[in-house]
Amino acid sequence: MAIQTIKRVLVVGGGTMGQQISLQCAAHGFSVVLNDVSDEQLSLARTSLVKFATQMAAELQLPQSEIDEALNRIEWIADPAAAAEDVDLLIESVPEDVWLKRRIFAQFDGLCPLHTLFTTNTSTLLPKELAKHSKRPRQFAALHFHPNVWDSNFVDVMPATAADPELADILRKFALAIGQNPIMFERESRGYIINRFLFGIFRQALSMSAQDIASPEEIDRAFTGVLNTDAAPFRIMDRVGLDTMLSINKFWCKRLLYLPRLDPTFRRNQKLLESYVARGHLGVKAGRGFYQYPESKTDGQSSHK
Repeated sequence: MAIQTIKRVLVVGGGTMGQQISLQCAAHGFSVVLNDVSDEQLSLARTSLVKFATQMAAELQLPQSEIDEALNRIEWIADPAAAAEDVDLLIESVPEDVWLKRRIFAQFDGLCPLHTLFTTNTSTLLPKELAKHSKRPRQFAALHFHPNVWDSNFVDVMPATAADPELADILRKFALAIGQNPIMFERESRGYIINRFLFGIFRQALSMSAQDIASPEEIDRAFTGVLNTDAAPFRIMDRVGLDTMLSINKFWCKRLLYLPRLDPTFRRNQKLLESYVARGHLGVKAGRGFYQYPESKTDGQSSHK
């Protein structure tokens, strides 16, 4: 491939994951551009990202000088054409809407340099479902991060079926350069590895709550107590964001409409999630989801349209 070294990264989407990815890249010396639909949206994202930086510094025991340097490496640009200048890697992290993502890649294909690699942080879609809309399928892959990015330290690297054979290694080296452990995929597979495990757990947990079998607190208590783990399903969903969980559930509802019989579990789960999202209970980032949190970790959400 023409590109061997990534120096400048464009993150499209200023929501929770876009902020964390930008911060992770900047903290490891990369020049970063964060793009969203408006200066107002970027201002909200900036306030939230600074909070994440404070959290990262405390958890990793980093000096304030390193955090300040990282923040100075991030540019906040709402204009797509200006944001796309001289970037080597684009990481899309907008809401889980296939049509929105396709529009983003089609738009930036006409703005980014020809060598720019395109990646998506999608949780549910296959790279090939987006790659052709970027018009550069040989330079396209899923680069899927896990929250909190600096704490989870794993990223899924899944090249599109038509990708250049060198792309996987370029992205593997980039992942290592930003302090992440790359999980390499031999072929495209929906849901990666961890998400395939988690979606099954989330589906059952939501279903039990939706049917009033037990409360989220009791379900989490049973899960963590019996399995001797800190990974509580409803607390994880609060970290992911209930709006994101709703988008994922809607995606699977649409997929299942093509089957002879629709599993009613997804419908019940969708109604439960909609009841929380309608009240603004989006999880940790909003200060309240299935649980209430003493203070919000972040406020901004990407609103790319």
